[in-house]
This record gives sequence, C-alpha cells and structure tokens, in this order.
Amino acid sequence: MKKGLLLITALLVSICAWSQQEYNIVFIGNSITYGATHQTPQKTNPVISCAKYLKGQGLAVHTKNMGKSGKTSHDFLPGRKGYWPATKKAAAELAEAYPNGQMVFSIMLGTNDAAIRPKKSCWNSDVFRNSMTTIIDSLQMLYPQAVFVLHQDPYFSPNVEKESGTKMDETCLKQLRDYWTVDQQLAKERQNVFTGSDEIYAFFEQNHQEMMTPEEGLKGTFYLHPNAKGASELGKLWGKALFEILKNYTPSDNTATTGTTGLKVMNFGDSVAAGAKSGKVTYAQLVAQLIGGTVIASPAHAGDKLADIQRQVEKAAKGSYDPDIVFLEGGLNDMIGINEESGATGKEAFTVKTFETAGIGMKAFASQVETIMQMVKKQYPKALVVYVLPHRTAKRNAELQEACWQQVKKSAKKFGVAVVDVFHDSALSSGTNSLHKGMTDGNVKTNEVGTHPTLNGYKKYYIPLLMDTLKKEGKI
Repeated sequence: MKKGLLLITALLVSICAWSQQEYNIVFIGNSITYGATHQTPQKTNPVISCAKYLKGQGLAVHTKNMGKSGKTSHDFLPGRKGYWPATKKAAAELAEAYPNGQMVFSIMLGTNDAAIRPKKSCWNSDVFRNSMTTIIDSLQMLYPQAVFVLHQDPYFSPNVEKESGTKMDETCLKQLRDYWTVDQQLAKERQNVFTGSDEIYAFFEQNHQEMMTPEEGLKGTFYLHPNAKGASELGKLWGKALFEILKNYTPSDNTATTGTTGLKVMNFGDSVAAGAKSGKVTYAQLVAQLIGGTVIASPAHAGDKLADIQRQVEKAAKGSYDPDIVFLEGGLNDMIGINEESGATGKEAFTVKTFETAGIGMKAFASQVETIMQMVKKQYPKALVVYVLPHRTAKRNAELQEACWQQVKKSAKKFGVAVVDVFHDSALSSGTNSLHKGMTDGNVKTNEVGTHPTLNGYKKYYIPLLMDTLKKEGKI
C-alpha cells in the first residue's frame, strides 16, 4: 500500500514538474505560417491556435512567429540577407525573457521551394535537404539543447499560376510530397529532430474548398493558403504533434562530450578555417562546443595566403591571449595565382612546376609555414598547436596539394606541432559526389564544384579527426 502511494506521488510530482516546464517556440515558415489572405493574420494565423492548444494542455509556452510570405528554405540560411538574422533575434529575445524555457524550433518550409518561379525552378530534394540541414545545424550551434519539429506542408491545388510568373503544378505537388520524405529522413538521423503530424497534407486535400482561401489566377480559381478556419485546424495539428513530442522528450547533453573543460581556443587560417560556406560556423567553434571550451579569438579570414596568416598571428600577439589550443590552417590560396607564362589574365591553379616558376615555390612555402609555426609556439608556449591540413579540393592541382601538405607535415614534426590530416585521413573531396551529398559548396544544378566544406562536411570529416588528435595529445 505504501509502495503504491509512493509511486502515485512520484508520478504526480513528475507530471507537475513537466507541466511547469516553459517552452520557447520559434515558428519558422512562409505565408501559411504568417496567415496570408486573412483579414487579421495577427489574430488568426496557425501559431495562435497552436499556442492556445498547448496552453490548454497545461504547458507554459512563449512564441515568436517567423512566417514570411514568399520565403523558401534558402531565405533562412545563415550568411544570406534573408531572415536568418531575424530568426536569431527572435530566439534570443525568447531566451532572454524566459531563460528557463526549453528552446523549440517549429519549422514548416517547402511550399515555395517546390514552386516554379521566374528566377528559379522547383528545387530537388537534395537542395532542400542541404538547406534544412544547414538551418538545423546553425540553430543547434546557438541552442545545443533545442528541439526541432518539422511539419508536413498542406496540399495546394495544382493549377496555381500568377501574373508574377509563379506556377505550381502536379510536378511541384509531387516535389512537395518528396520534401516530407526528406523531413522524415532527417528526423530518423538526428536525436533532437522530430516530424510533426502526417495528416496535414491529406486534411487540406480533402477539405480545401472549406479550409482554404479561393484565389484567382491565370488558370482559374486555385487553393494555396488555409483560410482562418483552416489555419485554426492547422495550428491544432501542430499543437497535438508538439505536445506528444515535448511530453516524451528528455534533453540530452549535446553541449560537450568530455565535460566542461574551460579550454581556450584560437583559430588562424583562410576561408576553410573561417567557415566560409557553413554560415560562418568554424571547426574551432564546433570543437569548443564539444569540449565545453571557448573560442577566444578567430582571426581566420577568407582569401588569406600564408603571408596574410602570419600577419593574423602578429596582430593577435598584441592581445593578451592565453590559449590552450591553437589551430593553424593555410596554404590553399598560395596554390593559385597569376601565371604570366601561360598568358592567363586571371588566377589559375599552379602545377608543381608552375608553382616554382610563377608561384612562391616550395622553398618559400616551407619557410613561410615554419615562420608561422615558430611564432605561434613562441607566443603561446603552453598551448597545443595543431596544423589542420584541409580536404582535397578540385580547384587546386592534386600533385601540388600532396607536395605542399607533405612539406607541412615535415615542418610540423620539426617544430613539435600536431597535425590533423583531413587530406589523407578522410574521404572528403570538393568534387561532385560531395557536392550532391551536401558536404561541400557549389551549384547542384550545374554540377559546378566549390572549395569549402559545409557544416555537414565539417561535422562528418573534420571534427572526428580534430577530437581524436586532442585526445591523443591529452587535451581532453
């Protein structure tokens, strides 16, 4: 009897504790989330009914509606002029106002991604996946304990054609359904990513005349946006899904795999070290997050050659830094330049031969690398210095990359610098295969390859090698 009473008491305490948990929910979406076509969208958008439902279940919720008409997943990517800054600001305001709240990002994107527009065609699933992954990863960097819920998009009638040139046909509708498959795959792959209701598309397909606003287009009346009544139902579907997810969710410690070390990190290099194509999220930041440390300075800058990186180090010497770990990277930009012998008017990738005749040459390259190593070792005698050899890039000569990185390894051994060899010890290469898997930058449509890792590329290929080196060196 006593055991039974104790069990019931414990259960009630647990339920009360859960119901008292605050939730800061940022809703990311397009015109549907905003409440387009409503007379008073600020009163009838789906976020309103979603919050009402959750509060009715006893949850303390605080919301921000980041639904913006006409926007795609691309518009919310870090580094763009779109709505990434506004999204960060919205989340920060909630976090400041309600510091004990569990951060939740409720995302419904895809309708505009699937549309055919004058400036773009319907984006395929690979492009959509890359965008969604980057958004999630970038937000998780800011809020490691955040929950992400990806919602299914509503049905639209496949006869949308506007004077602006926007079209949405059967092909677009199929692509929209394929996006939901992408969302489901992301939820399977990630511990803190979930899918919302899978009833949304079918509900609006069956009830579009009652639940969606009739709009006139070049091909007659079409249905794209839920009306006020439909938005209320959509919000309830969101709310039911969120309630079930949050009720069963137990936050895991994503902030550090080795505890809070307090280690201080510095980061020197070019665009690879600067996170040029990962929303400015650097591998130094990712490592610091994992070890519970702090990046105290990151002078790494896109386009810098070794001589520029030396100036980064010289400038940092004027500060009162006392790092525990210093990451060095650089050399890729010394492998390209103007080759007057070839008659080229722009920069081109040097070969081993032209590197000697038109570039700085291997002797000067080695001297520059060793100067940087010596300076860093002298400035920060207590720090572990790690030289990061970047992945293979299709925009530099393969033989020259091999020769230069072998020289760096030789110099590192000479001066007691650890080496993280992504070039030899990983499969990452900025070719079309990595591009389509979302690991490096470039243009998926034209197969034009870039140079830089994406956030996924850093996480999959750079971070394991960096963490392994720190463990071997006894830093973690």
